[in-house]
Amino acid sequence: RSLKSGRRKKLAILFLDIRDFTARTTGQLPYDMVFLLNRFFDAIVPAVTNAGGTVDKYLGDGFLAVFETKITKSSAKAALASSAIMAIVLSSHSARVSADIVEPSR
Repeated sequence: RSLKSGRRKKLAILFLDIRDFTARTTGQLPYDMVFLLNRFFDAIVPAVTNAGGTVDKYLGDGFLAVFETKITKSSAKAALASSAIMAIVLSSHSARVSADIVEPSR
């Protein structure tokens, strides 16, 4: 008996998560955290889509992106290109929002 529950594919996967997000936002209002996350995703997601990737799942303060091209090596190169663009975008994004992140109340 044969079960056909899926297909095998060769693709590249990229995970992204904001380092220390929970610790940095403890004590902030949920609305403020959602606002920061939305600004973050608005800045970062185009780096994925412009490199040919798709955000498959949002996972709290991160996401999983999939890169699938006809040639496996191209998928990996697209994911790497996306991460290089993200590094540049994150640098300027972090500078813009650093004033919005208040130290957690203790």
